[in-house]
Amino acid sequence: PADTGWNTSFSTLNGKSAVVPVWWLFVHAMSKAA
Repeated sequence: PADTGWNTSFSTLNGKSAVVPVWWLFVHAMSKAA
């Protein structure tokens, strides 16, 4: 939903809360793969 109003409001309300888990999952997956 990059071009929708939902993405704008979601990013404003919950920016870091949305980004941090994605990074955590990515790093965790890399750790298990390694």
